[in-house]
Amino acid sequence: MDVHRCRFVPYPPSAINALAFSHSPSLTTSSKGPPTLRLAVGRANGDIEIWNPLRGAWHQESIFRGGKDRSIEGLAWAQDPEEEDKTGFKVPGRLRLFSIGYSSSVTEWELTTGRPLRHASGNYGELWCMAAQPRLQPTAEEDTKTVNGVELGVTGYQSLVVGCADGSIVILSTADGDLQFQKTLTRPPEKKARVLSIAWQNQHNVVAGHADSTIRIFDIRNGQQIRAMSLGTGPQGGPKEVLVWSVKCTVDGEIVSGDSTGTVSFWDAKNYSRLQRITSHKADILDLAVSADGETVFSGGMDRRTAVYRRTAGSRPSEKRRWAEIAHQRFHSHDVKAMAVFETKKISILASGGLDTTPIIVPIREFGREHHRTLSSLPQQPPLRSAPKKRLLMSWWDREVSIWRIQASKETQAADFVLEGLPRPPEKQLVAKVLLQGEDSITHAAILQDGSMLVVSTLSETKIFRLRERHDATISLRKVDLPDEISTLGAKLLQISPDGKWLLLVNSTNKIRLVRIMSMAEPGKAPRFLPPISLRRLSRKPTQSNYLYGNLGAYDRSICRVAFSADSRILVVGDLAGHLDTFVLEGHEDLTQDPPITSPSTRRS
Repeated sequence: MDVHRCRFVPYPPSAINALAFSHSPSLTTSSKGPPTLRLAVGRANGDIEIWNPLRGAWHQESIFRGGKDRSIEGLAWAQDPEEEDKTGFKVPGRLRLFSIGYSSSVTEWELTTGRPLRHASGNYGELWCMAAQPRLQPTAEEDTKTVNGVELGVTGYQSLVVGCADGSIVILSTADGDLQFQKTLTRPPEKKARVLSIAWQNQHNVVAGHADSTIRIFDIRNGQQIRAMSLGTGPQGGPKEVLVWSVKCTVDGEIVSGDSTGTVSFWDAKNYSRLQRITSHKADILDLAVSADGETVFSGGMDRRTAVYRRTAGSRPSEKRRWAEIAHQRFHSHDVKAMAVFETKKISILASGGLDTTPIIVPIREFGREHHRTLSSLPQQPPLRSAPKKRLLMSWWDREVSIWRIQASKETQAADFVLEGLPRPPEKQLVAKVLLQGEDSITHAAILQDGSMLVVSTLSETKIFRLRERHDATISLRKVDLPDEISTLGAKLLQISPDGKWLLLVNSTNKIRLVRIMSMAEPGKAPRFLPPISLRRLSRKPTQSNYLYGNLGAYDRSICRVAFSADSRILVVGDLAGHLDTFVLEGHEDLTQDPPITSPSTRRS
C-alpha cells in the first residue's frame, strides 16, 4: 500500500471574524460547564462552525455552510425562557443562534438543519455589531415587565441590540420564538458615525463605541442618551478620529474600551469618567474579553499580541485598586479579531481567533502557568476522497472541486517506464477542475472507486458528472441529467457504496435517501437512477437537560457520520448523541432486466 503526504492539495481556510459561547460565564456553576455548552465560530466565507468543548476534548460537531459573497461578522446566542408542561415539570428554554454579516439583516440559524431559519431587516444601514441582552436568574419577586414596548424582565426573552453603519441603534425582539424589529433606540446623527461596537452594561443600559472618538450610553426604557464619553483626537500624524473597535462591561458595570490607537480605557460605572488608560498595543485593538469576576481583561489586535490586565491592590488600604498589564503573548501569527470567554468554578478559558484562521484556547486563571491549545483550522471531516483504481484524489472547498492524479511509487514507476522507454510522468497532476454555478457552497462530494462518476451536493441540489480520460491524461466531465426527484435533493452528507450500486444522500433535515444506480449494459452510456428510497431511523427520547442550561432541540440527533460495509450490504449512520442506526440492504436486482424492477427493500436493525 502506498502512503502519500499530499501537501499540494490547496484548502484555503477562512479568517475568523466572530466567536460566541452559548452560555454566559457563571462562577456559581460547580461543573466544567453545562452539557449544552457550545462555541460558535464565524468565518469570512460565511461558514459557522459549532464546537463542543467536551470538557477539554474540543470536537467540531457541525459546519453551517455559507456561500458566495457571504461573511459572518458577528454572532450572539440567546435562550428562551423555560416553560412548565402539564405535569408542572420545567422545560428548558431553547438555545438560539444569531448572526450578522455585511448586510442590513440579522439571521437566526436552525441548529438542527444548519440553515437560516428567519431574517429580520428594516430601514436602517448595514449592521456592524450585535449583542444579546443579559439573561439573569429570576427571583420570587421579579417578573417580566415592559416599558415603552421594550421587555425588561429577567424571566423574559432576550432582546438583541444592533449597531449600524449610519449611526443608528436598533433593538430586535426574540419573543415567542420569532425575530422582529422592536424599536429604533437612536436615529442616525448628523455626522452618521458608524457604530463599531456595542455591549449591555445591565438589563436596560446599552454602551456603543462609535467611529467619531466617542462612546455613548443609552437607556432603552426611554431611548435617551445618558452620557457621551470622548476619547479625544488621534495621535499626531495619524487620523483625527479614534475608532472604538470594542466595548465590554465587567460584572460591576465598569466599562472597558479598546480603540485604534492601541489603548485600553477603563470607565467608571456610575459617572462614566475615564479612570485609567493603558497603551499596550502598537496597532488597533480589535476585540476585548472580560472574565466572569471582572478582575481580568484580555485584549487582542492587529499587532498579533494578546495582552492581559488585572486589578492590582494599592500600596495603602485606602488607595483604589488600579489596572495593570501583567503579561502579553503572541498566540496568533496575524491579526486577532475575535475573543470570547467562558468560566465556571472548574474551568476558565478564553477563545480567540483572527486572520490566521486558527482558534486558540487560553487558560484565564492559570495564564502563564498552563499551556494554550490550538484547534485545527481544517474541518474534522476531511474534504478529500479518492478513487484508488484510477489513483485519483478529489478535494473540494467553497464551490470548487479539484481532481488530481497520483502516480505510483518511484521505484515501481521508474522500472515500468525504463522498460518501455518512456519519460516518467509527474508524481502529481491536476487533471480536472469543476466550479459550480450558484451561490451555495459545496457541502459534500464523492467519487466512484473506478473514477467514472463524481457526485457533488449543496444544501439545495445534487449534481452528478461522468468522468472520461482524455489522450493527454486529463479528465473530461459531463453532467448527467437527473430526474427532479434526485437533482433537487440537497445533501449535507453523501456516499457511494463500494460496489457503485448505491448512492446515499442525507439532507439538512436528517432524512436519509438511498438511490439505486443502474449501470448500463452498453459501455459509454450514462447510468440510470431509480427513485430514491426513504430510510427511517429508530425514534429515541431526547436527552434531558437542566432547565437553567437550555436545550438544543433535536440538534443532537443530527447525522454526522455514514458508512457502507465493504460488501455494500450494510449501511450505518451515526448522530451527535452517539446513536447508531444500521440498515441491511436486501435484493440485488438483475441489472439486465428492462424496464428496471422495483426498488429493493431495506431492513433496519
